Amino acid sequence: LSILILWRGLCVALLGIFILGVGIPAKAQSNVFQVAAGDVPGLIAAINAANDEVAHPGPDTIILAGGTYTLTEANPLGGPDGPTGLPSITSEIVLEGNGATIDRPAHTPALFRILHVAKGGDLTLSQVTISGGFTGNDATLPPVLTFYPGGGIYNAGSLTIAYSSIVDNGHEMERL
Repeated sequence: LSILILWRGLCVALLGIFILGVGIPAKAQSNVFQVAAGDVPGLIAAINAANDEVAHPGPDTIILAGGTYTLTEANPLGGPDGPTGLPSITSEIVLEGNGATIDRPAHTPALFRILHVAKGGDLTLSQVTISGGFTGNDATLPPVLTFYPGGGIYNAGSLTIAYSSIVDNGHEMERL
């Protein structure tokens, strides 16, 4: 009888711990970064901050205010797989576009893709259009050795696309 009472007390205590959540690790809370419409420097700063797992650990959400974000040059933090307009995605990021377009205009002389998801990076695109990315070859090496893939997005990590469009992107070889 005393063992039954002891067992019942232990079960009630464990149930109380489970209900209260004591000892159960909490899910990491998302960091949220708001970016004004068309603010390319703000978008670059938000990606850099979201990638900084020391200052902003855990998943991050970048919320665009809509509009068009026009990229005119490659970003120096674009990644190891060729020129990229925005910093490489190296952490878990959700990009909420609210109908925004991230674009490289056709008249831009520099050849670069829009986004690069690095190995270990995890990007979710939602309600955003990626347009005008155009990659080429490194002129200092033979073309066979320098093919930079991914006109719009080059993914070496994890990529989820929801309610978004990847349109009018390409590679220099398509012009031949």
